[in-house]
Amino acid sequence: GRDGTCKFDKSKVVASVSNFSVVSLDEEQIAANLVKNGPLARRLDHGVLLVGFGKGGYAPIRLKEKPYWIIKNSWGENWGEEGYYKICRGRNVCGVDSMVSTVAAAQINH
Repeated sequence: GRDGTCKFDKSKVVASVSNFSVVSLDEEQIAANLVKNGPLARRLDHGVLLVGFGKGGYAPIRLKEKPYWIIKNSWGENWGEEGYYKICRGRNVCGVDSMVSTVAAAQINH
């Protein structure tokens, strides 16, 4: 470590956390919360955002389209599909249906 001076400038703060909650483990509740409140935080092996969901392709075993989550990676636009990827929905692949969280921000009036 190194001794130094904190460079925090309170006048530059534009928002603060007013509420934090863990979203239900039920994937339908996760999807409903996503629609109502926007992106949700999820930690797979690093921080990512759960930003949407859909269906595509055909799964012969299920006799219907395959459901998936749309996830925004934190590694930038040059990774995956312009920074996003899809992961199977409904099977808790990589633990994606667990430890999903949301934060409400409060605007700071200066």
